[in-house]
Amino acid sequence: MGIKTLDGRIFLHIASPNNEFLKTFIKGILECESFKVDNIELVPITLTFEDIPKQFNILKTISPIYLRTTIEENGKKKIYDLLPNHSKFYENLKKNLKMKYEAFYNKKCNFDFDFEILKFKTKRMLVKNTYCRCTEMVFRVWGDYEIIKFGYECGFGEWNSMGFGMVIEGKDENNSGNNRS
Repeated sequence: MGIKTLDGRIFLHIASPNNEFLKTFIKGILECESFKVDNIELVPITLTFEDIPKQFNILKTISPIYLRTTIEENGKKKIYDLLPNHSKFYENLKKNLKMKYEAFYNKKCNFDFDFEILKFKTKRMLVKNTYCRCTEMVFRVWGDYEIIKFGYECGFGEWNSMGFGMVIEGKDENNSGNNRS
């Protein structure tokens, strides 16, 4: 196994609403000649910093979004992975982001946002010896800038600390004239 690349390059995307964490992480990368990911030695060549968009319209996942819910069935609680074809997916995505905002800033989140999924693809991922179903997607987002920016910085959905739910700016396929996102 390992990491396969076409041209020998690897791009590591790091985002966080915690600027102190970002500064410390970047300082550590710059101070080392190499570091390991899954026993593969990586040598940092360049670091690129991307500005946070001034407004958000279309977002595209670069790692899948994971959401789950607990449903009582025959007197027992069961955990189910949520996909966009389940109505709780939309509710849980919004609720999860607001809960993370409140935990991070230690204040009530009075911001709101909404989203429309333009395209999605389900994916099965192995996490801690268990398969989970998650979603890669392109979605239109609108609402209060602060909460959308927070999602852009920390990720949408659950398990963000394991890399799930990271997004970048996407393209509106209906207006851009090409079918790539």
